Amino acid sequence: MNRSEILREHQKKDHFKDILKKLSMDKNYIRAEGNYLYYKEQGEIVKVLDLSGGYGSLMIGHNNNEICNHASKLLKNKIPIHAQISDKPLVQQLEDKLNYLIAMNSDERYILSVYNTGSETVEAAINHALISYMAQLNNLDDKVNTEILHVRRLIAKNQDRKFIINDKNFIIPDDLFDFIRKENEKTLKKNRIGFLASNNSFHGKTLGALSLTHNVGIMKDLSALIEGMNNEFFTWDTQVVDRIINNRTFNILYPKYENNTIFIEKIKFHSIAGMIIESIQGEGGINEMPVSFLKHISKLSRKMNIPLIDDEIQSGMFRTGDFLAIQKK
Repeated sequence: MNRSEILREHQKKDHFKDILKKLSMDKNYIRAEGNYLYYKEQGEIVKVLDLSGGYGSLMIGHNNNEICNHASKLLKNKIPIHAQISDKPLVQQLEDKLNYLIAMNSDERYILSVYNTGSETVEAAINHALISYMAQLNNLDDKVNTEILHVRRLIAKNQDRKFIINDKNFIIPDDLFDFIRKENEKTLKKNRIGFLASNNSFHGKTLGALSLTHNVGIMKDLSALIEGMNNEFFTWDTQVVDRIINNRTFNILYPKYENNTIFIEKIKFHSIAGMIIESIQGEGGINEMPVSFLKHISKLSRKMNIPLIDDEIQSGMFRTGDFLAIQKK
């Protein structure tokens, strides 16, 4: 099979091309400007109004003159674009401006990370949330080990004492400490980490973002790849979210020694790395999250130290009047 035959065979299997052809959308656009695309047909230039706009990425139109002129100036002056390990004053300026826009409705200050696509940005948010969760888990582990060491020192002179806890006999402290560690290991293994996301959500087409997209077909196809994550989807009902969080809350054990008595204390923790929302859903059907529900989950996220990720890839950047749609709430 020569190269041309291989290409023809490949094109036969390109079902997307078939769909475009049936919809009369199989056009080869040769120019784009403002809100219009242009293609050539029978020697004539045909002008088409673009109502999809790159799914919201072209709010100021195709090839905006101001942006094109500035980009040309940067290229002409050979301004470095790929200088990874360096100071980036322009990024700092952008961060300051974005923080100013957000500060109008929030006293929080944020650190800016710049990414190429919406899906890549969601992946970064997922990673940040996972890092935050693991840091909390490591802090809990440090607390358990610190308390075990503290108790061991306090009862060092009473090695022959018997301890009875939860109807279990422990001859020496190490038996108790092993029991605590094993119980905690079993608890963490049983309560697998995951994220909470809305029904009808869409967060991108990379693997992590797809795992938080509420689509039965996608979830079925990807189940083998994302089985390590225990993600759940919720309706915009406060009782539903409360129930999910309650079901995913568990106790981590650690020892305490007071008044010549050993007892087991419990710390509440959870298996939720983060909650991700769209304050206005796009793919799901232009659904606006109720203010009361948003306030409820925002309060929950602060109370339980769960990162709340607001995906505004399709609703941010003044599309709703404010810089972020969530600022209206």
